[in-house]
Amino acid sequence: MAVSITPSINMTAIETRSFDAATDATINHSGFNVSGTKYYASSTAPVTVVSYQTYALVAGAKTIDLRALLDSVDVSTDCNGLKLQTLILINPQGNSSLNMAPGASNPYPILGAANDITLPAATSGDMVITLVLPEGCPDVSNTVKTIDFAGTGTESFKLGICLG
Repeated sequence: MAVSITPSINMTAIETRSFDAATDATINHSGFNVSGTKYYASSTAPVTVVSYQTYALVAGAKTIDLRALLDSVDVSTDCNGLKLQTLILINPQGNSSLNMAPGASNPYPILGAANDITLPAATSGDMVITLVLPEGCPDVSNTVKTIDFAGTGTESFKLGICLG
């Protein structure tokens, strides 16, 4: 099995300005788009494991253990010694807010120790956060391995991550 990913984030906004007695001017705001760096097993930020899953909360909670991560065919994969390189988290439309935090036990601090992020309730569309963190996270180990998610009831969320 080989894994590669080229993270691409396209957030182009198109602004149309109208001026007196002049043709409308269009401004494309695309300067912050990200694309082009490809990560694979032997790249500077390696990627060797991928997991894209839909998870259901149980009583409003779910813990992901990076030492027993499900791959694309639901086989448990041990990511010991690997770093999280990319992440996409989707809180689907209709869900209440969803919080992602380092685990209560053996926490994996994606955004640093004791830092979490909450995606608001998804009332008019999916709420999405994407992180590209080449070599920015710690190695997975026995004591640094869990990510906690908190929301409402049995709502589901989508999580895609690449590690290497």
